[in-house]
Amino acid sequence: MITIHKYPLDLNLGNQIIKIPEEAEILDIQIQDGKPVLWAVVYDSNPLEEIEIVAFPTGVTFMNPCHYYEYISTVQFGGLVIHYFEHKNVKK
Repeated sequence: MITIHKYPLDLNLGNQIIKIPEEAEILDIQIQDGKPVLWAVVYDSNPLEEIEIVAFPTGVTFMNPCHYYEYISTVQFGGLVIHYFEHKNVKK
């Protein structure tokens, strides 16, 4: 079965790991009830994998080349603008 699931995220900036079924398609991140939430289309029978979500506020310098990150969404939380990416761990 294919389902849309939501995954609550930490309010902290920086990196966090979430477990999500393999081959999931991340749809968006938005603020719901004062907390960031990630929504994804998932194949329920797929095994879980860990993915790394990175939250950068505007103006922060990236430590890795941009091709290591896949953009997900930008959200506004109070006066803070946060840009969410999936860290892809690209090997060259």
